[in-house]
Amino acid sequence: MGADHIELNIHYMEGFNACARKNVAMHELGHALGLSHWDTTINVMRLSIGNANNTCTLGNHDISDYEVLWRVND
Repeated sequence: MGADHIELNIHYMEGFNACARKNVAMHELGHALGLSHWDTTINVMRLSIGNANNTCTLGNHDISDYEVLWRVND
């Protein structure tokens, strides 16, 4: 299995505050780990990412999805 990389569009993120940039990076890393979108506003893996509605920490749904996908508690 080869290595993957994540490229972030600096032009797109230029107007974001530090919390929103962190959110975008966590969101894209979530995809790299196999997580899917959720239609909620309190989780990193929500459908819409933007400066007006950002979250600087993982939400409960983000954490539980990761644990299920990677069998953390088995």
